[in-house]
Parts: sequence; structure tokens; C-alpha cells
Amino acid sequence: MTGYTASERTALKNAVLTTLSNLKSAFPLEKRISCATQETRLSYVRVLAAWLRGETPLPSMLSQDMLRILRDLDAVVTDSSGLSCYPFSARDRGIRVKYGQHAAQAMCAIDALAVARIARTATQISATCNHCLQPVTCEVQADGSLDHSQTDNARVVWNRTLGAAGSCSDNLCRNLNFQCRHCRIPA
Repeated sequence: MTGYTASERTALKNAVLTTLSNLKSAFPLEKRISCATQETRLSYVRVLAAWLRGETPLPSMLSQDMLRILRDLDAVVTDSSGLSCYPFSARDRGIRVKYGQHAAQAMCAIDALAVARIARTATQISATCNHCLQPVTCEVQADGSLDHSQTDNARVVWNRTLGAAGSCSDNLCRNLNFQCRHCRIPA
């Protein structure tokens, strides 16, 4: 956060922490998975592990019953492109993440930022600005941190919508996007 006063940095940090808390409430995947059966958790880990190996998993890797359970938990999303598993998307979402020797689409900007910690490797993110459509790039360290030179490149906007239903990937994720450092951050 270059060019900000100490009080502005504090206000921005508080806004980020509040927003992350709101996002956790809006999409409690961690809680859902932790309350699931061991078989469900292991199946979820298998899907996530495929993504970490650079593979786009197919729904056929799971039994129909397990696929239904994981979809009901909104832990995976199926479509003709493959099996999406947060933070990875089988569909082109316009947010590409390179991790190690692999690359994938992320479900949303927040998910793109999370890949480094999950993959335990530095990542490079490529997207477009939500407002002006200019390219946005960002590098995230393996521990999920950002070098000070990268913080303005990792600006995320959450365009909240009311009454959205369905999977997180079809509503919340579509509203979490990157914004370039030149566009004004919306209220």
C-alpha cells in the first residue's frame, strides 16, 4: 500500500479484515468441510490434489453419491469443462494463476490470491481490471504474502448483489474481481 498515510493504511487494513470476515460468513466452505464425514473430506482432498498436480479433474473421479454430497456442500462445481474445486475453476473465469509448472483459472480474485498458500509455491496472477479492463498482474509469495511493490496490484473489489442463489461460483465469485491501481476504488 504505497502512497498511503498511516491512518489510511489502518483504515484499509480494517476494511480488508471486515470484508474477509463477511466473506467467510457468506461462503462457509471451511466449516462445511470440517463437519463432513471423513470419506467426504478425503474425496475433497483428492479433487484438490489433482488441481495441485496441474490436472483438471473430471467428475468421473468420484462416485455419483460423493459427487452429489460435495456439490451439495458447494465444495465442487461440475460442468462440461471438468470438476471445479475452490480456488480452482475448470471454466475460464478471466483470472489465471501460474503456480510452479502449472497454470489454472481461479474462481475469483480472492481464490487467486489463496492459491500460493494452498500450493505452497509462489504464484503469478493475470487478470483484467473490473472497471477499465486493463491487464492486472500480481505475484504472491509461497506463504500468501505480497511484496510491498505488489500490494496495489492485488486490489480486490466485491460488488455485492442481493438475492443471489445457487453455487458460490455462480454468484459470489462472479462479484469478486481485481481492480487496477489507476481506477477509483468503489465505496
